Amino acid sequence: MEILNHWIEDQDGKVFALQYPFSIGRSSDNTYVIASERVSRRHALVQARAEGEFWLTDLGSRNGVFLNRQHLPQSARLKGGDVFQIADCQFVFHAHELSPVTPEQGGTHFEVTMVDQKTIDSWILVADIVGSVGQAQAHNPNIWTNKVGSWIGECRSVIEENGGSMNKFLGDGFLSFWSTERTSAEHVVTALQQLIALQRRSLLPFRVVVHYGPVQFVGIARGEISLTGNAVNFTFRLEKVASGLGKTMVATRAVMDSCGGLLTWESLGQQKVPSFTETIEMFCPPEPVAQEDVPTIG
Repeated sequence: MEILNHWIEDQDGKVFALQYPFSIGRSSDNTYVIASERVSRRHALVQARAEGEFWLTDLGSRNGVFLNRQHLPQSARLKGGDVFQIADCQFVFHAHELSPVTPEQGGTHFEVTMVDQKTIDSWILVADIVGSVGQAQAHNPNIWTNKVGSWIGECRSVIEENGGSMNKFLGDGFLSFWSTERTSAEHVVTALQQLIALQRRSLLPFRVVVHYGPVQFVGIARGEISLTGNAVNFTFRLEKVASGLGKTMVATRAVMDSCGGLLTWESLGQQKVPSFTETIEMFCPPEPVAQEDVPTIG
């Protein structure tokens, strides 16, 4: 299920989910077009640089960008409630963060009401585009948006056709899961095999990390679902481990054990995960055999 955690609202109240880079300019190939001579063809860009982290960048415009009534001299990270202006158009950046409820938070001021929460063992997958910031800067915004959209669409098809759910978009990546309540290890293994094949033919290089563990599924009043818990946080930290190892797909020992021998991946040994004290054994798919390495018969 998609969660609208970050979005932009224009002066007319129209809402734009930040699932992909949000480009603003006079040219028709921008996400948001402003038909004014005061606006450059490619004026500004809002883009994710990390999970839940969105930055506003002036793309070398003639008349500049104003953030909270101050001229924007360089890229700035946006906070919930920030207002930025381009020519006569005003935009508000919204960020919805789900916080734990404590007894002290009783009262009407806490508007997000918890209606359901349960813990289910699940496979958690995080994927992100390698070098997304540099690639986005090197591309026409519309071309980049189309490439990212096509990539997410292909990944989503693989995941959903194999019983998984794409839960959250991260600008240059996404969070997905398979719960043991609704699917089996066979589906997960098939999806991983198809994602490996997609990595080899995709125009965008991307990295995949997979973990298995207890996930807290929190339902809130609007019918949305949020994934929380130590296992989810741990999965996001694995991306740095995979990057440091030079691998584009890794899984933890918990994934290997949960799949009951269906995955025959190679061990990468015990690895330290940032912000966690314990080490964990990591695995990666075997490298494909080059055609010249295949022995001939006869």
